[in-house]
Amino acid sequence: MPANLLGGAIGFLIFWSIGSTGLENYLHLQPGPAITALDIVLVAVFAVVGLVLAIVAGACMRASATLFGRLEGREVERALLAGLIFSAVGIVAPIVLFSGEKQIQTVVADPAGYGVVALLAMAIVKLALLSVAFKSGFLGGPTFPSIFAATCVALAVSLVFPGANLAVLIAGTMAGFLTVLFKAPFMVVLLTAVMLQAETVLVALIVIAVAVALVVQPYVIAAIEVRQATRRARKGGRAAA
Repeated sequence: MPANLLGGAIGFLIFWSIGSTGLENYLHLQPGPAITALDIVLVAVFAVVGLVLAIVAGACMRASATLFGRLEGREVERALLAGLIFSAVGIVAPIVLFSGEKQIQTVVADPAGYGVVALLAMAIVKLALLSVAFKSGFLGGPTFPSIFAATCVALAVSLVFPGANLAVLIAGTMAGFLTVLFKAPFMVVLLTAVMLQAETVLVALIVIAVAVALVVQPYVIAAIEVRQATRRARKGGRAAA
């Protein structure tokens, strides 16, 4: 942690000295309603939503590993298949291409223009494309695609429940997802707080979301492992029969 804090501080000073705000207020959210006690429950629930989204990302990774594993040692064919997938998706929905670093700002500016179904589909497709990129050999990181997916889910919910505080929805979903992804709670709190330009109360909610994700994650993983073991046992029994 000391090394991470020192590195982060040096990076911040460099950006600050050249006049850059970095990721501060990254999503440019409009001011929302005042945070209430109900938002404590809301941020906890959406931390679990973020956790589920991370599980979906893991499932996409396993599916892509199976697909591209068949092309082991055939790098050209593997790259061509990945390029074909990206090209097909890009024709239909170019907004989900690339890292999502700039594209998510476009989505946040007009979520109603996409609609609930499209936003949810964009979140899943983004995670699927991330897994394709990873397993086919393309370089890149998971941070911005994960932020893109988490924000799209929160925006979809905000369209269904327009009275909900969008910053709370995004904070819960993003913090839950990134906690599972990075396993670095302190970094997740800082990153989410800076991106949302969070005030003290919202920072406290982000801490709650991270704590919920840390507490719930082991139980969810245990449940998945039990289910997978049961499925393997059934397959083994059928094979033996």
